[in-house]
Amino acid sequence: MGYAHTRALSETDQSAAESPTLCAVPGVGRSNRRALMHAASNASAPIQRIAVGLVPNNPNSWRGRTTVRGWSNATVGFGTFNSSDLNAVATSNLAAGPVAAPVTAGPYPGSDVTGGALLGRAEAGQVAPEVDHVVPRSDGGANDGDNARLISKLENNSTVVNNNRPTGNQLSMRLYDDIDVVTAHYGGTGTFDAGDDLPFNAVKDLARYSGATIPTSWANVDATCVDTIIRDTAGTGMYQGVDIQ
Repeated sequence: MGYAHTRALSETDQSAAESPTLCAVPGVGRSNRRALMHAASNASAPIQRIAVGLVPNNPNSWRGRTTVRGWSNATVGFGTFNSSDLNAVATSNLAAGPVAAPVTAGPYPGSDVTGGALLGRAEAGQVAPEVDHVVPRSDGGANDGDNARLISKLENNSTVVNNNRPTGNQLSMRLYDDIDVVTAHYGGTGTFDAGDDLPFNAVKDLARYSGATIPTSWANVDATCVDTIIRDTAGTGMYQGVDIQ
């Protein structure tokens, strides 16, 4: 059950991409990865974690310039962006065209050569670029390209930024492992690939199997729910109806 618009770039579709990616998935094909996970799930010590995270279901509603997409094997809810991610996001953002130099409260000293305004270290620091989790990391937001946007250090944690975040039905739970959900209590049965956005019934089933409070709507899919699914959803034999393959 694959969704090409939410998958990471693989060895088969990387060259055809139209927008920058956060990072490419290492060269393990889906069939091989699924076979490896199936073997591990049937071992004496079954897999103990399923990697999921929250992302906006329409990323570009929350960012005006950045179009970066993609995820890696290190992507998960509560994950952090690194310096390479910052470069990818900044490159994507700059592709939308340059903007005028930032203006902060002056006065400024001027260059003796060009006469241009010179920002002090404090002022320059305020406009330094940072990668923001559109769905906050603390809420289970993933270090996924769809959840990345570029803001200034001054804007980070500001009211204008925090009031511009998806909630409720504007959220999706994205899967970063291949799993099969069978005999699902809430009807979330299906074969799901890494990169798929899970239907809500599958989210409810994973919450049930992990012991998390079962959400009644997307508004109830909070950090505790995401964390419990990541930590406590196990492989075959641990929770009825979940078969990680």
